[in-house]
Amino acid sequence: MKMTMTASVIFFIYLSFTLQPSRGFVVTQPESRTANINGYVIITCEHNVTVRSIIDVGLYSIPAVGERKLLCQDNVVCQDMVLNKESPNKCHFILFNIRPEAFSMKYQCEFTLNINEVHEQRQGRPTTLLQGQKDADCKTPPPSDPQRWTLLEFILLGLLALTLLYSCMFTCFHIRQRGNFQVNDIDENVDSYPEHSTYVDMRKGALLREPGARAH
Repeated sequence: MKMTMTASVIFFIYLSFTLQPSRGFVVTQPESRTANINGYVIITCEHNVTVRSIIDVGLYSIPAVGERKLLCQDNVVCQDMVLNKESPNKCHFILFNIRPEAFSMKYQCEFTLNINEVHEQRQGRPTTLLQGQKDADCKTPPPSDPQRWTLLEFILLGLLALTLLYSCMFTCFHIRQRGNFQVNDIDENVDSYPEHSTYVDMRKGALLREPGARAH
């Protein structure tokens, strides 16, 4: 009888621990983030529990030596940083004006949630910042091949050829029209003469001398 009661008590204790809802949750964040060449980076933090709202969320910096430091927190104006809450499960920390010493530290997200009327607090694995490759991103494009013709160059060349052809045709047409006008003027002058006109030479001839006259 005693053994049965003892077994029952152990069984109920086991059930109480087994059926009790788990209050833990997991915070995830990227292992590393590369800073933009303009000097900013975004660190995304999220958790895996369904809640209506977040009690608190913050981002900490962890130096190589020393204690971690709170950089930004919900409902607090942060320096060179903005907190954007996408949903009760996901937040974004946007860091501006990143200085060289920022790459020697790691960054850790921390959530505080109300789970079954109990405030639970969890942290994620710290994120490392990586420097963007400015030299690779700002490389000048290679010089273009002088023998490679682009579509725009072909279009411009075609327009130039058409312009020259049009100029030549206009010049030839103008010269031909001037020649026709001159021929027509000559024909009109010839047609204005009388049909039976006689040409008279009006040159002044030498005077006839009388016989026996002397020359003075």
